[in-house]
Amino acid sequence: SLTREIGTTARPAGDLQTTGSASLELVQPILRRETQAEAVLQLNEAETAGLSLENARSLAILEASNSYLSVLQSQLIIRFAEEHEARLESLRVIMEERVNAGGASPAELQRVLARIQGIRATISDVRAGLSANIAELVLLTNSRPENVTLPETIEGFLPETIEGAFEVAKRNNWEIRTSRNLLESGNLTLRTILAKRQPTLDLSLTRDLERTWLDDGNFSRDTTIGLNMNWILFRNGVLDEELRSASARMKEAEIRLE
Repeated sequence: SLTREIGTTARPAGDLQTTGSASLELVQPILRRETQAEAVLQLNEAETAGLSLENARSLAILEASNSYLSVLQSQLIIRFAEEHEARLESLRVIMEERVNAGGASPAELQRVLARIQGIRATISDVRAGLSANIAELVLLTNSRPENVTLPETIEGFLPETIEGAFEVAKRNNWEIRTSRNLLESGNLTLRTILAKRQPTLDLSLTRDLERTWLDDGNFSRDTTIGLNMNWILFRNGVLDEELRSASARMKEAEIRLE
């Protein structure tokens, strides 16, 4: 900080006395645990924000992938159902010939016809669901794929065991990683609040200049180097409330992680 003062005083002899002073103070923090804890907390929050962004992207990709698989599943069901319907139609022709020849009863023919009607109803329902799935896929991806197929190979993508699959899922789960960072953020917040109770230590350098114009005039300088310690002993219960709030957020993060 820099301060400067100038004053003028009338003397009894009739002339004027002009005085001036300037002061320059430089302060270098040496020990401020609150600032150090706050810096670590900000780095953690920046990392958490990046993880939250990746989690949002992952969820969007997962939602689009599920929609894609729903379209593929509906198409496969329709294809298999149509193949089954064609086989039932062939069986119906055979059964009609056998009934006409007296080799089968009309009841057997009716059972085949009922199965045909059932598979046609299934195809109709799945087609309706397919239209809805395609509309959802277009909404999520803003495009309509010309051909929905399974990848030619999935080797190297899937773990060999269930345990391996769980490990891969946990390692690539952005929500879990975000929750861990949120838990760490809560712990750092507690440290930051506790650090506010600690004293601060600063190194200060003060340079004072004073000049007084008298008959004989004079000029003085004063340089001071010192250590300043500040310790706030009472904050009217604010820190206690902040500690309770931070502890509650940590508990929430622990529950989410579990």
